[in-house]
Amino acid sequence: MRVEGALPGQVERAAALIEELIPKRRSLSASGRFEGIPILPRDAWLEGLVNAVVHRSYSMSGDHIRVELFPNRLYTQSTDAVRLTLYATDAVPDAVRVALPRASLRVLDQLRASHRPLGTGPIADLLGIARPTAIRSLRALKDAGLVAWDGDSPNDPHATWRLL
Repeated sequence: MRVEGALPGQVERAAALIEELIPKRRSLSASGRFEGIPILPRDAWLEGLVNAVVHRSYSMSGDHIRVELFPNRLYTQSTDAVRLTLYATDAVPDAVRVALPRASLRVLDQLRASHRPLGTGPIADLLGIARPTAIRSLRALKDAGLVAWDGDSPNDPHATWRLL
């Protein structure tokens, strides 16, 4: 959808559209009902939108800002400019987060950043943690339904972990 007009109005209408379309997760609210909670904080994506508008090149005819939404990230870009990517790293519910081993969120972030399945050894190496720590974190993430293990046998040296 195209947004035109004076800059303050453009930012306001674009923000309203993004807020409608941003992926949400169902969570128990203070009212005791399950409600859709945005997976990305409004302050983060709004700052990115405002910065894109303020810093775009107004001297170039046809220059525009494009906002694309994905289930696990938002990014904003303009031609020959900087791209801002906001990952939904806080999409893990608090009740799950507190029950995970300490290194688990770092392991989860590494899998997200890699954009591909990884083996236990490479995960441990990339994070600079011991293999048993990586295994404990990966098993907890699997039990929480956040990652899956793909292998042919329990000792498969080519087995990998992937995001769900």
